[in-house]
Amino acid sequence: MKITRYLALALAAGLLVCTATACSSSDDSLSKADWVKQANAICVAGSKQTEALSKKLTASGSPSTAEMNTYIKAATANSVAQIAKIKTLGYPAGDKAELEGALVTWEDTLNQMAKNPAKAQELSADKKVTAATTTLRKYGLSKCAGSGA
Repeated sequence: MKITRYLALALAAGLLVCTATACSSSDDSLSKADWVKQANAICVAGSKQTEALSKKLTASGSPSTAEMNTYIKAATANSVAQIAKIKTLGYPAGDKAELEGALVTWEDTLNQMAKNPAKAQELSADKKVTAATTTLRKYGLSKCAGSGA
């Protein structure tokens, strides 16, 4: 796989988002605008870490497959951590099922990518992942990779 493909996958992974605990509860006092602002801020911070990983990967010129796999595992772990932070925010009233469903879809996909980096592109192209990305993008996540940013 070419470096650009891996970088694109990693940016998609950075999503999420996003990317990991299912125990948060709904916070009815959190507005949609506040949730979006805070979730996007989490993604911005996480994206900086992914960018640093990308620079390290490409610094040597042409990374080996092993180096790219290591990169995908690190980038997906970063994304899963972002999802965990987003989930701890709680959810705006009435939106938990929709948002949590999309986040869990990405979380599960990222965990599968980490276990099998060679399938990262295939996994990120799954219809469920595409639907989850669309849900998050429409909700307002504009700073998370995979959400259209």
